[in-house]
Amino acid sequence: MKELIFATLQEYALPGSLVIALLTIFLLARMQHQLKKLNRNFGVVTQKIQAYLEVIMEGEEREEERTAQARAASREEQYLPRREREVLQSSQRARRPEDEEVVNSVLQEYFS
Repeated sequence: MKELIFATLQEYALPGSLVIALLTIFLLARMQHQLKKLNRNFGVVTQKIQAYLEVIMEGEEREEERTAQARAASREEQYLPRREREVLQSSQRARRPEDEEVVNSVLQEYFS
């Protein structure tokens, strides 16, 4: 009985291995296709979230600028000369893109 089992295994070992290898290759190709599809979808979602956050940040920046300008106009005119006021405003504008880059990098890290 053992000899019959071993003979059958030896006879069908090569074709069986080939069938299993082909099935494995097929399944791996399908998995790779699904991963590419998921990656594209995550890319689209990330782009949409970035666009949404950019719109929100632009709105907040405009509002902050309006309130800051109103406050600055009343306070700074009393205490700071014009040149110093311009330097202060330019430094505030320079910080905003840095903050936006930090938010974007965090989102990219989160959705990667």
